[in-house]
Amino acid sequence: MGMTLWFNNRLDDQRYECDETDLSEIFNHADVVDSICSRAGVKLLSTFFDDIDVRANMTGHVSDWIAADAHWHDPIEGLKTVGALLTNLRDEADGDDALIDELKFVEWRLLSSVDTKQTFHLLLVM
Repeated sequence: MGMTLWFNNRLDDQRYECDETDLSEIFNHADVVDSICSRAGVKLLSTFFDDIDVRANMTGHVSDWIAADAHWHDPIEGLKTVGALLTNLRDEADGDDALIDELKFVEWRLLSSVDTKQTFHLLLVM
């Protein structure tokens, strides 16, 4: 079974909004992406990953977690990271189009999160 990421927004202490758009390119290239972040001087994208769902599945409590249990992040910080990644990947002649498309999607979701003043995370799922 493969791993992927989903974009989530925190609604309150109990609830969150889950976008199940497959972000597996971001997950599969996490080491490369984090290396670019490090060179660009921004937070590593993996900083925004949350494995709460995987941990819940491993203990047999499938989807038995609430928003207060997860790690949430300021979307402005996420925008800084994703913006730096997109700039660097677009500058590379051999930039991965699928990865860039997923990062553009995350950027769009982050802009919406700023507008609604909701924190976010990239949920690691199996």
